[in-house]
Amino acid sequence: MPKKIDIERYKGFNELVVGETMEVDVNHISIYISREKFGRVKPGTFLIVVSDEGGLIGVVGTKVSKTKYGGEFISIFLNYGDDAKKMYGDLENEYVYTVDLIPIYEVDVDGYIKPSFTIFVKPHQPVYLLEDYDIKNLVFDGMLNLSFLLYIKLDDYILCRNLFQVIYDIVRDEVSLDDLLYQFLQYAYRNGSSLDIVVNIFKEVVGNLDQG
Repeated sequence: MPKKIDIERYKGFNELVVGETMEVDVNHISIYISREKFGRVKPGTFLIVVSDEGGLIGVVGTKVSKTKYGGEFISIFLNYGDDAKKMYGDLENEYVYTVDLIPIYEVDVDGYIKPSFTIFVKPHQPVYLLEDYDIKNLVFDGMLNLSFLLYIKLDDYILCRNLFQVIYDIVRDEVSLDDLLYQFLQYAYRNGSSLDIVVNIFKEVVGNLDQG
């Protein structure tokens, strides 16, 4: 049976909105994140871009801030110390907070999930946090299925660790850490990612559980 999400949940202006599409080309989607939501979005976070044709689910790859007008960075704090905020109180408004999105699934207008990317994503389309129960629906249907990892290089430690932890927190009642490790290693091997990074993250997560 095809997997499905409630795509209506991701329409309109609600608490799940974090930003909008900014730059779009064949291999790259850049998302503008509102300053208030930047702390909620990190590498490994699942997002969904919504349009009239459906949606595109992706995983955040990188997270950056840059000057709005491409200007050169000028030292403020080191030059002015504690007076910097008084002198440049609107400094944050001069920066744009962005993330790069790695597409993993398409969603049609009825909410059915497809492993394809035929939807046309345009600039200024709303972007939402994907809720945990929809992430679980993506990765678990009686058994763990992380085939989307084929699209994600796991050579970035922070991205890999966050993604591993997010998925484990959501499926930990149904899936063992060993099963999760096996699938991460399987797809890391298939797309040429570092196996050592995956193993080290597994050890870190196990160590945190032992300490807890």
